[in-house]
Amino acid sequence: MVFRRYLIIGFFCTLFAFVLCIRTGLSQQQIQQSENQIQSTTKTPKEIRFTYQMNRSAKDLKWSVTYFESYKKSGEVSYLNLAAQFCLKTINRLFNTQNLLSRTTRFYQQADQKRLQACQYYDMLQKQSFLLAPVHHLADTELACQ
Repeated sequence: MVFRRYLIIGFFCTLFAFVLCIRTGLSQQQIQQSENQIQSTTKTPKEIRFTYQMNRSAKDLKWSVTYFESYKKSGEVSYLNLAAQFCLKTINRLFNTQNLLSRTTRFYQQADQKRLQACQYYDMLQKQSFLLAPVHHLADTELACQ
């Protein structure tokens, strides 16, 4: 749905540029330059998805930090579990985002760096849980942190 919307917007922008060029009598090279400028300012659905996922994972990680701070103040294990859940959500979201991207893009590297930071944070949460009774120990992460 989003892709179709951007396709339609791109079509109308190109059509507008074409009509404008015919009316003003611009050369073919100038037409190509104006089309390239329009296309460079329009985000692709992959870029939109990446931005959304990065913002969402940042919010989830902030919630994880908030719950961990609450755990440190109150000592309630439920806060530690909530912090771990939000951290794991962040890790999985970033892992899935990375799988959509090529390894050579800067977006992949950004997602990888954030995911590794989230994995380190989860390790810290896990070490904190090891100070509690074995019932409250946090599980190991699966493939996302390896």
